[in-house]
Amino acid sequence: MKNTDIKPGTVARLMILILLLVNQALIMLGMPPVEFVEEELYNTLSTFLTVIWSMWAAWKNNSVTSAAIQADEYMKYLKEGGI
Repeated sequence: MKNTDIKPGTVARLMILILLLVNQALIMLGMPPVEFVEEELYNTLSTFLTVIWSMWAAWKNNSVTSAAIQADEYMKYLKEGGI
């Protein structure tokens, strides 16, 4: 079984990279770079994590109908080698 958990360090590096890329783009466009105070950093981080979590939840298979739940069970059966 594969471990697909994203490590916190990976998320932190990705957020820093995005901030650096946004700042670089703003500088290239002649605009002032993003400056953060503690509250702004918290709000930005919270918004970023909300967006990422929402995208993940939308991507994840969320079966809500009876037919979809049955199809998930059948898929699991097939993946476990049943035929």
